[in-house]
Amino acid sequence: MTRIFGETPRKILLLAALVLAVFFTLWVFSAVVWTFVFAVTIVYTLYPLYQALRRRGISEFLSSIISTFMSFLAILLLAAPFFIVIYTRRDVLFDFLRDVPESFTFDVLGFEFTVETVMLVELSREYITETAIEVAQATPAIVLQFFLLIVFIYALLYKSRAISELVLGMFPESFEEILQGYNDKIKYTTIGLYVVQLSTGVLTFLIGLPFFYFLGYDPFISLALIAGILQFIPVIGPSILVIALALFEILVGEFIFGVTVLATGLLFLSGLPDLLLRPYLADIETGLSPSQYFIGFIGGLVTIGALGIIVGPLVLAILIKTADIMSDRT
Repeated sequence: MTRIFGETPRKILLLAALVLAVFFTLWVFSAVVWTFVFAVTIVYTLYPLYQALRRRGISEFLSSIISTFMSFLAILLLAAPFFIVIYTRRDVLFDFLRDVPESFTFDVLGFEFTVETVMLVELSREYITETAIEVAQATPAIVLQFFLLIVFIYALLYKSRAISELVLGMFPESFEEILQGYNDKIKYTTIGLYVVQLSTGVLTFLIGLPFFYFLGYDPFISLALIAGILQFIPVIGPSILVIALALFEILVGEFIFGVTVLATGLLFLSGLPDLLLRPYLADIETGLSPSQYFIGFIGGLVTIGALGIIVGPLVLAILIKTADIMSDRT
């Protein structure tokens, strides 16, 4: 009997089988690939906690459960305030849209301007309604993705030792130092990126407190909280809140005050955290220079969306690590 593959080395066949398996796995699970990637980045930030629990003699199972629960709690604590504030303040928005006059006439430096608001109000109502419907329709999928994220996090933590042994077993022993270097680089960069995001959000909240207070907004704490949470939304961030408030002031006839809110808000709530604080923190926490961080940040965002703010700089950090290894060995 003639064998199809003849004397083809066994390792080449196994490698080909692995490549095909990875390809078809990614194709079948393409809808949740980025959920898995997100889970991997979270696991790297949780792993120090997992290790601390293991050193205290807690079992792998309980350590994984506790660490996973902490991630679940952290995600809820970040998301819940935003939705609570929006829900409790929804009547203010609806009352405003209902009571807006059909037109405004205001005076700027002796010149009178009339602004028709009928079309704008109708578009705003339609957009809010469509957004609410889309969110309601997407809720089951979001819940499933969130549940899957938690399962991924638990599984990766619980099987972390087996995964490590599997990866190390695929390479010669001489590669162990290199692989450990990659692991350390990914862990250091990933934790640093999450610290940057969290720190920028907290600093935006702290800047927003005096900003909204001195502008005379009564719910200044709520507005500062929304601004801080919006900082987790790349590029748009607090800018959307500032623009909405400025538009509100202009529509009620406070043109000068509206322009002031827009200019100072974009400067202090959007520009200061994104252009100064974020690059400075990234340099300290991740070791990436401001230019490297922004290349990774913007490149990842444009390519894969919101998750790119973490994955983009991380991929660039891995590329830099690879270049360093190659330069040291040449």
